[in-house]
Amino acid sequence: MGTAVAGFLGALIGACASLFGLVVQQHYQTKRERMKIAADHGLKVNEEINRALKTIRLNQNYEEEWTPTPPNIFEATNELLTREFLFVEKNVVRALNLFLAIMADTVYWEPEVDMGVTLRDKDRMIKEAYEQLKYISEHVTDFLRTEIFVGKINKPALISKLALLQLCIFISRSEFKSIEFPNQNIIKVNGTQSPIDIVKIAENNTTLFKNELVNFFKSIKEKYKNDNNFMIEVANAEKSIRDI
Repeated sequence: MGTAVAGFLGALIGACASLFGLVVQQHYQTKRERMKIAADHGLKVNEEINRALKTIRLNQNYEEEWTPTPPNIFEATNELLTREFLFVEKNVVRALNLFLAIMADTVYWEPEVDMGVTLRDKDRMIKEAYEQLKYISEHVTDFLRTEIFVGKINKPALISKLALLQLCIFISRSEFKSIEFPNQNIIKVNGTQSPIDIVKIAENNTTLFKNELVNFFKSIKEKYKNDNNFMIEVANAEKSIRDI
């Protein structure tokens, strides 16, 4: 009787050990498959944003007016990147949405022609947009490389870079040239700085930049306090301060 029980228990333990081994094996197999899927889609995203950058930069000369991106090139990039939204981390989706919004500024749309936007105006927009797209590309690449090859996701770094760029794009708007506020050491609203100019300075002086932003937003909220629609946009931009 005792021998039978011992045999039964031994068989049961062996079966449990085998089952546990299968569960562990399945777990790691699933993890490997997920990592491969993430890697495949991450590489697709990285290839596409770099292809878009090369297309914009192709045959351009910093000493001459830049040629706008053909609408069909933008539309193809938009289709390819949005197709990847389901397969990449949500903050990469945020980065790609910003990338596409900025890339759209490199296209010379028909309504812009009708509104009197000159090729000289577009030249400045394309050059500034290209620098912003490079910035996004670099940080998305770093994020994906860490996720794929290290297995860790550094969300705060990517979120911080995106928030900083979005803020600098916002405060560089031409309608803010008449805004006056104290202590303008980093933020110059006189039209001499591009968003990336401000980004580069702000990255090395985050505390000072945040202090200036408080004064900047206080001034524009006072000036535009009667424009309810614009104040919503201001409030959304101001929220980005907490992420930088």
